[in-house]
Amino acid sequence: MTNTSKISIGCFLLVSQLLSAGTCRAVELPLRERAAQSQVIARVLILETPATDPPGYFRHTARAKVILPIKGVVQDQIITLDFDTGLKCPNIIYSKGEDCLVFLTRQRNGRLITLNDYYGKNMVDGNTVRGWSVQRDSHRDVPLPLAMQMIRKLLAH
Repeated sequence: MTNTSKISIGCFLLVSQLLSAGTCRAVELPLRERAAQSQVIARVLILETPATDPPGYFRHTARAKVILPIKGVVQDQIITLDFDTGLKCPNIIYSKGEDCLVFLTRQRNGRLITLNDYYGKNMVDGNTVRGWSVQRDSHRDVPLPLAMQMIRKLLAH
């Protein structure tokens, strides 16, 4: 077997591994970076996911009502965000009725998307943020006021 054949087989195996569900994973940004890079941070309620095929890379849109604004939006504002790349992973999905704490950024076309793939969306259950993380791989449920305090502290600096 030639070196070129070995390299080709190695590349194929590496790509196959990366595309498999077990190894597919987005790189999580620390909270400090998510807060700094986000143009919008808010607790939102997903009202509907009506449109398909928005302009650009994404396949669906969601309309959301801002429940608790932190950065870049106001209370009760209705925002539209694009989601679902169609890829198995990494991907982000929104469904009607979800209560989420989101970190959003704008695409070149001006439309909002979730920053940092699924790490930019945390489900909110009552007064608890599910799967909250400050550093990579440090996920835990925390009270919503604590999560808000952490974000606001980072934004103040």
